[in-house]
Amino acid sequence: MRLIRLLAARLLQTSVGPLFVLIGVGLGCDAGPERVVTHPATGEVRWQGKPVAGVRITLHPTGAATPPAGDLRPSGTSEANGTFSLSTYEIGDGAPVGEWKVTAVWPDPDFKPRTPEEIEAASGASGDSKPDKLRGKFATPVDSFWLITIAEGVNSLPPIDLSKP
Repeated sequence: MRLIRLLAARLLQTSVGPLFVLIGVGLGCDAGPERVVTHPATGEVRWQGKPVAGVRITLHPTGAATPPAGDLRPSGTSEANGTFSLSTYEIGDGAPVGEWKVTAVWPDPDFKPRTPEEIEAASGASGDSKPDKLRGKFATPVDSFWLITIAEGVNSLPPIDLSKP
């Protein structure tokens, strides 16, 4: 241990030592990509007027969105009572201000793969291994008709009723 301390002290005394310190400090200061301010947003997903669990809600920027917010896809999954909280960077942190198209995918929790193709898909890396109970009806921004606005502050979104497109 004493040898390591001596070597470290000797390294700092040479002209190379401060260079390593500056490189280490410089690397530690990289803040990464700019984070857009997010605002808490919650909502509820319904099917025939009743709350449903397991629906993945994703926001997609409209044409008016500007980078870096335009590169983000805030999302959330509905709980047993149908409520969801949007997350962009961290769980429940919300979404950036702006107008967003909403997509919804409802994976079938009871799906059991039977064919070799279904078994292969269920073990795939895509994460969407279970079929959508909505058959992709609201899976892309082009197919979705829901448009929401996230404002500064806390946002309570209107209910999303999957049975009333």
